[in-house]
Order: sequence, then C-alpha cells, then structure tokens
Amino acid sequence: MANLPQWLTRREDDVFVVDPDLAYPTILAALEVDEEDVDQYWIEVAYQCAKLHVQAIWRDLEPASALPLQIHVVAGGGRKERWALSRHKLGRGPAAATQSREARAHYERIRHLL
Repeated sequence: MANLPQWLTRREDDVFVVDPDLAYPTILAALEVDEEDVDQYWIEVAYQCAKLHVQAIWRDLEPASALPLQIHVVAGGGRKERWALSRHKLGRGPAAATQSREARAHYERIRHLL
C-alpha cells in the first residue's frame, strides 16, 4: 500500500479522511504561499490538491479497492469555520482554481512534495 501523508488516514471501510489543519498548511507551504496571502483562491487550491493527491494514492493501491473512492474532509474542532471560504478575502476566487483547472496545474508542480 502507498504511504499516506500525515494529514491523511484511511478508515477500515476504505474512506479516506483529510485533516485540513494539517493538509492545507502543508500544501500551501509547498506552493510557497505566505500566510498573509491566503485567500479563497488558495483555500480552494489546497482543497483541490488534497483531493487530487488522494485520488493518485487510491489509483496506486495494491490490491485495488473494489469500493468507489470516498474522501471526507474533517470539519470538527473549528476546522469548518477556520477553512471556510467565506472567512477569507476573495482574491482571484475559487472559480479560478477549479474552472480553469489551475489547481490541477499547481498540484502537478508540487505532488512530489506531498
């Protein structure tokens, strides 16, 4: 089985659980985004990069899972509020990260660091 990053766990029911308090800062650091520059665009990029990384790990599983991929992002302990898009300035906005596929390009650049 692939090694999982510290921010990711795999439950017995094959659900992958992302801890955004660990994942997002790791991803943003790999992207060299300063804390004061974090906005909705960068939060969305971090979210998308985490999902893309889980998908890459899932594809490499041996033996392959017979279950469909499920990814849960932990929301408890204040995480939902801390990482909510609405709590951050707009910046370029989340649509720029997803609709133009910029998040995928960012992930391709840093995936070896995760």
